[in-house]
Amino acid sequence: GIVHGDFIAAGGTILVSGPVDGTVQVAGGNIALSSTVGKTVRAAGGSVVINSTVGSDVVVAGGTVEVGGKVGRDVLASGGTVSINAQVTGRVEITAQKIVIGSSTVITGPLTYHSPTKADIDPNAKILGAVTYVPTDVPSDKDAKAALVAFFTFWIIAKFLMMLVAALLLVWLLNRYVLEVVTHAFANPAMEFVKGVAAIILFPIVSLLLCVTVLGLPLGILGFLSYFALLILSTLIAPLL
Repeated sequence: GIVHGDFIAAGGTILVSGPVDGTVQVAGGNIALSSTVGKTVRAAGGSVVINSTVGSDVVVAGGTVEVGGKVGRDVLASGGTVSINAQVTGRVEITAQKIVIGSSTVITGPLTYHSPTKADIDPNAKILGAVTYVPTDVPSDKDAKAALVAFFTFWIIAKFLMMLVAALLLVWLLNRYVLEVVTHAFANPAMEFVKGVAAIILFPIVSLLLCVTVLGLPLGILGFLSYFALLILSTLIAPLL
């Protein structure tokens, strides 16, 4: 259907095929955008494919980036490999290891690109503005590994801090309930262990069986959502008990 307003999403694979009146902001592993977007597209991912009519700018970063369709204003792209095969009313600025400008490309404004090598520009591509090539150094393996280590270190620390804050907040809000649960568990450890194992095994099975029937589908979906919510909640609280 049509999205009246902005579309914001994050996930492993994101497919946007319906019209969006506002801005699209997405991040994920694989992103494919094939709809009409009224305003700006901002996307970041491992693989990003944009083949749309975009009313304003396209700002994109990824390992592999492909931009097609029509862009009402500018294109700002960064990645390992960037391919442009679109009609762009404004300017295009690219930073990438490899750059390909396809035969269907029409750029009204200038093209500026930063890369270790010159772009592969198809002879049929039309670039009405100036073309500026800014040579850059090829990052060494050592620099790439250092950047990767820094990124994962930051991610691990940030994730730990977010989980710690969330866990402390939950314990503070549910302090009385948590104490009652812990006291009851220590009073009857064997019985609580059996209940916990049974819940982990039976909860998703019952939810799946409910999803098979039309009447039980809403309850089954609710059951799965509750199951995953409880798993997340347990991982937050358990280390603090």
